[in-house]
Amino acid sequence: MEQKRIERQTLWVIFSVNILLAVSACRTYASTGIQAIFLDAGFSILLVLSTVAALVISKISGTTSRRFPEGRYWLEPLYALFPLGSVYLNGLFSTYVYKFNVCGSLISPS
Repeated sequence: MEQKRIERQTLWVIFSVNILLAVSACRTYASTGIQAIFLDAGFSILLVLSTVAALVISKISGTTSRRFPEGRYWLEPLYALFPLGSVYLNGLFSTYVYKFNVCGSLISPS
């Protein structure tokens, strides 16, 4: 189970970096008002959610039970569907923000 430990440690590092990027992008948008940075903040937040999903799947996939004596490794390929859905949702969200110009009401730039 050394591989699972290394995988989880790596995912925690990725999670920390993504949180840092998301907070930095939100703060930069708040100070500059550049909408491209707001879009980047949205992608960073979706990366954080994607990493949380990867952490949960990593934790669950190694557990065994009577029904799954070798573990629940069949969950790992399902992770590939999460980023696709999150990119689609980010596109919808970005279109909504751009079309209705709600950026100012979400985070007002200084």
